[in-house]
Amino acid sequence: MWLGPVIPVLAIVLRLFGIDYRMYPPSVVVLTMATGLLVGFTEEILTRGIAVKILRDAGLGEWSVAVVSSGIFALLHAANLFSGMSIVTVLGTIGYTFAFGMLMYLTLWVTGHLIWPMLIHGLTDPTIMLATGGIDQYGITENTLLELAGPANLLTMIVAVVALICIRGRVAKDNSATGLK
Repeated sequence: MWLGPVIPVLAIVLRLFGIDYRMYPPSVVVLTMATGLLVGFTEEILTRGIAVKILRDAGLGEWSVAVVSSGIFALLHAANLFSGMSIVTVLGTIGYTFAFGMLMYLTLWVTGHLIWPMLIHGLTDPTIMLATGGIDQYGITENTLLELAGPANLLTMIVAVVALICIRGRVAKDNSATGLK
């Protein structure tokens, strides 16, 4: 289950070192990173913090908690329909964000701390945007590090499917915010 945090962290590191920062004014890099961290913190508090706590307190097993919290995370991204994205792109985004949500759930599960999915999520979005040239940009890169980071999306989806098969049990209740020991 440690693949949950490892795959996105490796992709983040590859992108951080592969981004051509000369393409952007420093203010754009700082603003993109700060915004990404805020979005990551907010979405993770909602889906891996509040939702997981409520679902566990309701007595759901870990498989159900993982699926429902990742489903909520994915559905948050359905709002992209209102930005003019095509339905096909939005459906693809929902599928990918469900898988990414599963990895963030695994990150919470194996680390026992909400800060790790917050940081990983908060660094994933801005490094993708800076590596590709912006939101929904698909550029051809000749940067080896960015090319190595590319398969992380496919690996994310594969690990999410494996997690759906392997997650079992319940987490013992205690006094922490996430219900983890």
